[in-house]
Amino acid sequence: MAAAEERWGRGGFWGGFWGSRCRDSLPPQRSDPPAALRYGWRLTRTLLAGLCSFPGCMALVDLHGDGDHKLVVGVPRGPGGPRLAVVRGAGSMRSLALPEAPAGLGAFGPAFGGAGGSGPGGPAVVVAAGPALFVYRNLRPFFKFALPPRAPEPLERDLWLQAEQDQIDPLTLKEMLEDLRWGRPRDFGGRRRG
Repeated sequence: MAAAEERWGRGGFWGGFWGSRCRDSLPPQRSDPPAALRYGWRLTRTLLAGLCSFPGCMALVDLHGDGDHKLVVGVPRGPGGPRLAVVRGAGSMRSLALPEAPAGLGAFGPAFGGAGGSGPGGPAVVVAAGPALFVYRNLRPFFKFALPPRAPEPLERDLWLQAEQDQIDPLTLKEMLEDLRWGRPRDFGGRRRG
């Protein structure tokens, strides 16, 4: 261990390798940045501090069709519950409450009433949350599409119950679920039926 520290530095091979490379490639930093930059950085850090989300729940969207793109983030959990956050520049943020945690987010230019995506109002933002798709137009709820509830497939339910009780190995479970998905039924012994 002492020889490794002596040879590569305190962080070992990777710490010494990456640490020295990163330090050498960075420009020298100023000790006292201007007050305006310092304030803007703090404001940005404060606004974005609570925005934890998945990559599929983020989009850069021109919401009003004016060429000013904003970051739209679906935040699954936070102090205010699930929400849709809209961040513009370094200073302003708007937040809309969502009924459930978002699973995905996207934007499209619909032809509602003859207005395309580049027309007045810009594109619509679609958020998948729970069993529904929520469409927001001009950051206001516009439409909700919900799938009708459906009973689970009995064979799939039995497979998951067997997996919960460790009566089936994961590879067999995967194969049988894929067969159910593509319409190739099997019996529980793993043999194809029909």
